Amino acid sequence: MHTSMSESGPSGRALRLVVAMAAAALPASAGVLHVPADAPTIQQAIFAATSGDTILVAPGTYVEQIKYFGKTLDIRSEGGSAVTTIDAAGAGTVVTLMNHEENGTRLTGFTITGGLLAFGGGAGVLVIEDAHLELRDCVVTGNTLTEPTALGAGLRVVYPGVVTAIDCTFSGNTAAGDGSAIGTAPFTGARIDLEHCTFTGNVSGPNGAAISVQSGKPFRAFDCLIADNIGIGLHLPGNGEVERCTFSGNTGEGLIFGGGVSSPPVTDCRFLGNGAGSQVVGIGFDDEGFAAVLGCTFVHDHLYIHGGLFGTTSITNCTFDGSTINPTGQELTMRNSIVRGVPSPFLGPEAVTISYSNIQNGWPGVGNIDAHPKWIDGPAGDYGLAPSSPCINTGDPAGPIDADGSPADMGAVPYDPWTELGVGIAGVAGLPGLNGRGPLLAGSEVLLTLSGTATAQLATLVVGTSALHAPFKGGTLWPAANLVIPGLLTGDAGGFTLSAQWPAGVPGATSVWMQFWIQDGAAVQGFAASNGLRATTP
Repeated sequence: MHTSMSESGPSGRALRLVVAMAAAALPASAGVLHVPADAPTIQQAIFAATSGDTILVAPGTYVEQIKYFGKTLDIRSEGGSAVTTIDAAGAGTVVTLMNHEENGTRLTGFTITGGLLAFGGGAGVLVIEDAHLELRDCVVTGNTLTEPTALGAGLRVVYPGVVTAIDCTFSGNTAAGDGSAIGTAPFTGARIDLEHCTFTGNVSGPNGAAISVQSGKPFRAFDCLIADNIGIGLHLPGNGEVERCTFSGNTGEGLIFGGGVSSPPVTDCRFLGNGAGSQVVGIGFDDEGFAAVLGCTFVHDHLYIHGGLFGTTSITNCTFDGSTINPTGQELTMRNSIVRGVPSPFLGPEAVTISYSNIQNGWPGVGNIDAHPKWIDGPAGDYGLAPSSPCINTGDPAGPIDADGSPADMGAVPYDPWTELGVGIAGVAGLPGLNGRGPLLAGSEVLLTLSGTATAQLATLVVGTSALHAPFKGGTLWPAANLVIPGLLTGDAGGFTLSAQWPAGVPGATSVWMQFWIQDGAAVQGFAASNGLRATTP
């Protein structure tokens, strides 16, 4: 038996109510709102949006303050930070997240400016109450804290907030106290990750830092430039990772880092002329901690390294040019390093044990030398090793080998015998690439890898002992050919790898140029070509 319901009666109204309730319970699909087409301001677009939505903002200056109000939103500019600005015009914080905004909340491609606060912090961006924010391709500039007790003019993160900043610039922010660019209060548990960010021209008060991270949570800074700030560059007394960063021209210390036993070494960083006088970098840990610097370069700078009362300190594969070193606490161990430009580089009474290092005026210890390191161009900041450098392959033979498979070098920048030259000619599969691997030592394996070609194509290897660098078939022929090897067939992966042993008796600083040319009907004049490659023996 079939029973019908009248949609106009009570049962019909109840049915419609149930349907509406069920529809409301279904997950909403993400929507896109445009500013100013759909809403005249960014904040009005936020009010209209639901979590998961994207807000696209047209170029222009938006004089307003925005709050996410607990919504997980992806807010992006359509034209980038150079043409899209959020300006608080001195009314307070520019951007606020304070209602448990979840992972996936983003702000991309804006200039954030005009924030002004007396107390607290976060004039530019404030992230608190378990909020998450990914800040990408933004410029945080011209934000101000007027009271010395406030912290974090550009960005403040408070427990347990989490911020990841990628490809951002923090410049021209001012704090009467600490944290002109970024600040977190002590023991708050906030987390900050920085990748490819720039911090320049920020002004902090006495003893303040551009980046002051005192939250006690792990902090990461990778591939960042921290330069020309008034005050300390980065003050990080808690656990953290600092890798491949440059600290240059800050008026205080470039870096103050006290990380405890769980922190890895400060790695592959450059410290260039920080501070008044020579007191620049302090890297210290707890009383039973471990302080280590690995692969770093110091130029007209100073390293103060402290391992605590019972800790240890070590410097490995570092380069010092016109810089001094002040170890305190326990004995300092230095290995595979270069120290030049200062007659007496070690300050303080602590014992220093050095091995397999190049020390000006010499130093007792196994494997130590006193010789000009033959940097490629030290005055221009290139501390790579020239082919004739005495620091190549003379590091600790019991330690890790270099990336090219050879014994360890001395200094922060290991010798690389392979140099890529220019680009080639694109074919049907794109632009072919040629790279080499191997230390170019007698009897060592040498690998040449061609990639990025079409399959089953005939390739020709051209080798020369001098460079031609001449126009050829719409590209550049790099070697002056002494040897031509035709008939090499590319494989299913679009290339191949050739292997051989490097011959004995090749003098040091000998260079060989190589390049592949590949038959390809889709390329200019019927040929694709790899980049050139130069191999130079140490």
